[in-house]
Amino acid sequence: MPDLTPEQRLAVHLDCPRLLVSASAGTGKTHVLTQRYLRLVLERGTEVTQIVAVTFTEAAAAEMRCRIAQALRTRLQSSDTSAQAGWLRRQILLLERAPISTLHSFCLRLVREFFFLLELDPDFTVLDAAEAELWKRDVLEKTLESWFEQCPAGIEESAFYRLVDEYGGLLAGEQLPRLILELHAFLNTLPDPENWWQDVLSLYGDPEPQTAATERLRRVWQSIPSDQHADAVKELRELSPLIKVLHALHAAFRQAYWQRKLARACLDFDDLEQLTWKLLCQYPRVCAELRRRYRHILVDEYQDINPLQNAILERLHGNDEQQGNHWFMVGDIKQSIYGFRLACPALFQEKVMRYYRLTPEGSATSESLPQLQGRVSEGWVSLTANFRSRRTVLEAVNYIFEQIAATGPFGMPYDESARLRFASAYYDLTNVTVPEEPVWLHLLPGRGAEEEPDGEQTATDELSDWERLENEAVVAAHLIRQWVSQQVVWDTQQERFRPAEFRDVAILMRTVRGRAETVVQTLRQQGIPVHAELRRGFWEALEVRDVLAVLQLLRNPFDDVPLAAVLRSPLVGLSAADLAQIRLAQRDGPFYLAVHSYAQQFDNEVAKRLRNFLDQLESWRDRAFRQPIARLLWDIYRQTGYLAFVQGLPDGAARLANLILLHDRARQFETRLGGGLEGFLHYLDRLREHEQDCGAATASVPAENVVRLMSIHQSKGLEFPIVVVLDLGNIFNEESLQGLLLFHRELLLGAKMQDRLGVYRWPSRLYEQIRARLREDLLAEELRLLYVAMTRARECLALIGSHNHLTQPDRNGAAEAGIVADQAGNRERKSLGQVEQGAGRAARPGSGSYDEIPPPEQIRSPLQWLLPVFARAVSQRSVLGLRRWQSEEIAALRRATETADDATNPPDRWDPLEASEVSQLRKSTHAEIGPLMAETLRRVTWQYPHQAATRLPGKTSPTRWRMWLQLDADTVTWPEAVYRFRKVPAPAFVATNRPALSAVERGQLTHRLLRHLDLRRRPADVEELRRQLAELQQRGLFTTTEAAAVDLESVAAFFTRPLGQRLCQAVRRRCEVPFSLIVSAREMPGLEGLLSLSPADIQHLSGESILVQGVMDVLFWESRHSAPVLLDYKTDELSPEQVKQAAESYRPQLSLYARAITEALGEPCREIWVVFLAARQDVRLA
Repeated sequence: MPDLTPEQRLAVHLDCPRLLVSASAGTGKTHVLTQRYLRLVLERGTEVTQIVAVTFTEAAAAEMRCRIAQALRTRLQSSDTSAQAGWLRRQILLLERAPISTLHSFCLRLVREFFFLLELDPDFTVLDAAEAELWKRDVLEKTLESWFEQCPAGIEESAFYRLVDEYGGLLAGEQLPRLILELHAFLNTLPDPENWWQDVLSLYGDPEPQTAATERLRRVWQSIPSDQHADAVKELRELSPLIKVLHALHAAFRQAYWQRKLARACLDFDDLEQLTWKLLCQYPRVCAELRRRYRHILVDEYQDINPLQNAILERLHGNDEQQGNHWFMVGDIKQSIYGFRLACPALFQEKVMRYYRLTPEGSATSESLPQLQGRVSEGWVSLTANFRSRRTVLEAVNYIFEQIAATGPFGMPYDESARLRFASAYYDLTNVTVPEEPVWLHLLPGRGAEEEPDGEQTATDELSDWERLENEAVVAAHLIRQWVSQQVVWDTQQERFRPAEFRDVAILMRTVRGRAETVVQTLRQQGIPVHAELRRGFWEALEVRDVLAVLQLLRNPFDDVPLAAVLRSPLVGLSAADLAQIRLAQRDGPFYLAVHSYAQQFDNEVAKRLRNFLDQLESWRDRAFRQPIARLLWDIYRQTGYLAFVQGLPDGAARLANLILLHDRARQFETRLGGGLEGFLHYLDRLREHEQDCGAATASVPAENVVRLMSIHQSKGLEFPIVVVLDLGNIFNEESLQGLLLFHRELLLGAKMQDRLGVYRWPSRLYEQIRARLREDLLAEELRLLYVAMTRARECLALIGSHNHLTQPDRNGAAEAGIVADQAGNRERKSLGQVEQGAGRAARPGSGSYDEIPPPEQIRSPLQWLLPVFARAVSQRSVLGLRRWQSEEIAALRRATETADDATNPPDRWDPLEASEVSQLRKSTHAEIGPLMAETLRRVTWQYPHQAATRLPGKTSPTRWRMWLQLDADTVTWPEAVYRFRKVPAPAFVATNRPALSAVERGQLTHRLLRHLDLRRRPADVEELRRQLAELQQRGLFTTTEAAAVDLESVAAFFTRPLGQRLCQAVRRRCEVPFSLIVSAREMPGLEGLLSLSPADIQHLSGESILVQGVMDVLFWESRHSAPVLLDYKTDELSPEQVKQAAESYRPQLSLYARAITEALGEPCREIWVVFLAARQDVRLA
């Protein structure tokens, strides 16, 4: 076996039923895990099928399997006996069947094997994450709809609507579904979700500290200060009905989602673990059989496990030491960075606290191991010998995290069991002297600066995020140029030192989404080649958008947008000028017809391309309805050669992977849901609507000589010669701590309170305790992310962040504390006290000394940890350096780079046509300038001939048209008018809690009453109207507040007048008659004199039309052969003198009604009336 350190040898050779290995960064964790596996096979004679090896990713599993296979083949070549050779050949053959995989894959293996016990279809498939999320949202939407229609038995309707009102968000469809899905995901990580719910219901149902029946409930009450218990009890009782409804609603959703998966023979990833847990708990014989089958369990990245996964492994291992099963766990709590996946690093720390600490004895040779064998049943070993980084990097990491961990946010102490020890041996392989580069913290100003008349710099407003990132990228580019020109690094493949290259540098960021683009752009402007997997998303990828446009075109070739997109794409390859020529060939009608017309009329290159494309399109459309979508997609790829084309573009491998991923989506759709092209496009629309990005497919890291930019999560498990950590001043994302509900494994569930009017919210006592605990977890993970980022570096490490209080320079010229470097890299020492004048105390308001780390509740960014540590240390330790940058220095770096770029690459900003015209102008004589000047004047004074049409709506209603006519149409544009018209009605279920209704709302209520009145029942009698209104109220058409707002006297008065009596006696009546009408813009009533239109403007409107849609109040016929009479009700509060003028203002509106009636019925209205109910007058307009 390869040489092992004493700690590694102990971890590999010790036979301990439960052994935990705490492997710090760069200590050979994977090597130890692999060697442990090989020892079980080669020395203990264990079959590879008896060893379960659980990894965090499938890639890690494949790498481990490859290492084991290679080691077994090497041993086979040197085997001494035929029996040993046969044994090794058997293990090599069985290795492909060996359970070396992620825990999900292992659970899938067990569920498929015992499907009959779990009552599953043996042919079940597993939904991917995006598809499962879509199913969940769909099922939840249907569940909520059914509850809105009728609450299940045993559920108080008032409690459900209160839950919707307080936790549902706008229109009851925004926050509540998200809360339920978050709760569902949280519960799927627990081995006992029902017990958790029972504790929640007990806590809210009987909220008394004295009655806490379980240990978890007692811990909840212990977390709340005793002087707040009385208030907490009141809050819990008030929230109790809501929590009961939430439990029932989640149970209904969970059951409906499970039934849907069963009906379609599908499972999601959470089901694999839940069903495995059920199998192990409910079927003891199966559990015993699996324990006999799998004698050893090896778990990698144990710090990122969740409670359910831990319970599965616990049950699979068992507690019977006589059985001889072993559980070997490897991980590092300092590298637990997957809290967003609900990992629980506390499980790792709990074992560290409970297990026996094992250390090598003597020289830790194999002879000393028997002293420990069989003596310990639960032990843990710490690996701290780092084989990755230089001594200065390790010393810096140790010092920084010793200081920060002392404040408590790490989740464990940073003591000798965590401190990294230098163990790299490659320095001894050469006589080259390599200077040790300290770890630098580069501080940039987070505010702008401007120069005063006296020459002093004063702070201006805070810089935006992208401005800070640009500045940090400029500094990073400066450092990278220095490293590439001056630094040497160790080449692990050639085993020698060589000059640093761009490929040796990695830039790490906490968050790359929405931020990395700025850094990439700035680095490229600075001349730094860079590659970043920006993960812009599947939907934004141009190659995916091109293919989706083809599919949309197959669905509807008359859709102009996808047609233009396909023609402009590489699939056809036309230019914008070509599209303009096509449209000029046929100016009217759909663009698809113009394409056909151009292809038939012309015989040029564009027409030839169009004919080929149309033939191909017709062939694809024919096949789209006869063959599966996946096959159609592949035919499109093959016939167009698009796969080969995108491979030749920048990031070609990733583009190819995106197209393959789209094809896989089509196959999954056919397998899971079935359906044709329309269904597939709808499926993709739903994915995009719910932000379920398929995830831009990733390709391998390029071999080109480029700087790599990635997130810290992406860098996990990797190492780089030079590392730059950017954006350290960016504040933590605490959005997850602001939800209306918070969940916790131990403290259960906390909710925000709300006042009865729904105006104010505040956290309950339990909510505050859960939020405080979750913030502690968040801080611990952010610190662990910083640890992971810093320990990726082998040779050099630089930290860069922006600080709001680093703008004004020190009066004495001292900008830094401790070791300070200028742009040339010269270093000098300054006093520590000089820091305290600048950024010092500002980082922690009210603190007495800047070199003290702020308390956890004040920490908002990694820089608040780092800055005090560096300020405290740089005057004593040469491994740390602190560099403060001024705004003018960064600007100088920008100018220097831009000047160099201008000298080597002068910009070519001239458009070819304009350049030729200017050249011609310079060569022309005075007499020749006239035509050019005339053409120039014609171009610069050109005006759009259809300007009047842009000021008119494409669609309107008669009411809005009338209201716009009453506005100053020359100053109020149509969009502004629409904004003024917009009225958002209040939902019916909140109407009872609102103040007096507006005039518009009262008018709508009166129209509603008139629509539903039974005119055979004496409508002129107020008491009869009141009885009919009460009946409508019982039917749910009116609330109590709405019914009280209706003016029944004015309605009754109308039916006493002649027109009202004629309406009652009519042989036929129609109320609320909808209509749609296409009207030429020139014929819209009231257009004359509007918008100051000239005769030319009116002429240009000849081809414009406006869609008018509206609803007429009443049409009635007094005999079977008479023409209709049109009534329009108005509830305006008017004096008798104002009625006639008001009636005239309604003439344009009613003329549109009359025109619609004429075109629909073929006969004009006999009479047109405006009925003013409040004024009690009827005015005839025609």
